[in-house]
Amino acid sequence: MWKTTHWSQILKAQNENNEALEKLCHDYWKPVYKSVQKYHKLDAEDLTQEFFTLFLENKWIERASKTKGKFRSFILVALTRFIRDKTQKKQNAFENEINYNYEHLEEHMANGFNRYWTEKLLDIVDSRMHLEYEFKTDSDYFIFKSYSQYSHRVLFEPSSLVRINALLNELQKEDESINKLNIDNLTKKQKYEIASTKLNQMITDRYFTYDVPEENYGFYSIDLKNQDWNFLKKQIETSFSHLIKNGEVMPNKKSIRQCLNKLIFGDLIEKFPRELKKPSAYNNRIFLEEVFSDYVEKYAPRHNREYFSRKYKSFCMPIFKEKPCYLTLAKYFFTTKYQIEQILKNTIDVYKQIIRDEVARYVCPENVSEEITYLQNLI
Repeated sequence: MWKTTHWSQILKAQNENNEALEKLCHDYWKPVYKSVQKYHKLDAEDLTQEFFTLFLENKWIERASKTKGKFRSFILVALTRFIRDKTQKKQNAFENEINYNYEHLEEHMANGFNRYWTEKLLDIVDSRMHLEYEFKTDSDYFIFKSYSQYSHRVLFEPSSLVRINALLNELQKEDESINKLNIDNLTKKQKYEIASTKLNQMITDRYFTYDVPEENYGFYSIDLKNQDWNFLKKQIETSFSHLIKNGEVMPNKKSIRQCLNKLIFGDLIEKFPRELKKPSAYNNRIFLEEVFSDYVEKYAPRHNREYFSRKYKSFCMPIFKEKPCYLTLAKYFFTTKYQIEQILKNTIDVYKQIIRDEVARYVCPENVSEEITYLQNLI
């Protein structure tokens, strides 16, 4: 567990501690990149690299001060001015003193960056939960993940660790790079980590072709990652005013899912290039993913996760596309509803404590509860 607060890291970085600087850049890379991508999609990676290069070379870290507020706010102001400078092509404007003045920030820029930061934070928490439970013999973590369904990460059956050699032999057929590893001399834990890493890389980076019913391209609960229903409702009504009747969409998950699926299985062909002669649920789904990228997950990871759950069903757990009830989990894990309730209570307590630990790295101890409330409102 992380023992130091984030401001301790910042103080180390201000004293030119390279490891601390690297950690800061790593933590903020994803939210910075996704924010830049909104404004400069084609060269987002280059501009993100440029931002952090300027950040390091010009020693902007020295301008950060605990008395001025959150470090995330400092990064946000710096990034906003950087993007504005690039957009307006006024290279000299950015070197002005950075002040914490949200009146000059574009509201959607601030909201977007903070959502991306929250996603990054939850990724860290999710990874720590995975490490906390993955080598324990009970099914607590698997039950927690099945219920919380935060990500499309592969979940192994609790017995998979015992038969890890058989799983790796199967995975060698999917990924030739595994053949280059001398797996015979590795521990079970190392083999498990390789299998987990390789499967999750394939889920993210590839698309496995297999026949699926057309309704599988629709949006399920697991596909909605942002619960700002009021804003999403406005976005849908603005983008598809010619297809959506006034008052048809309500600001809740059920109504928005129904509306998005109506668009998927309806006719959006006029939005596509002419070479796409026929509308399809798949093409409509991909288009909506681009339009509402902050709110919906891509189809490919779920599709791939389902592929592996079927192909390696003796090793990988199935994916629950809708949040399962306690009774469903009890039947799957051959236990009682009461036991499921107790397990979820305990694992959720652990999850909350990990969140507190991580948030304590980025804000002062007395502001941890306030920050968690703020993050909960964002998501």
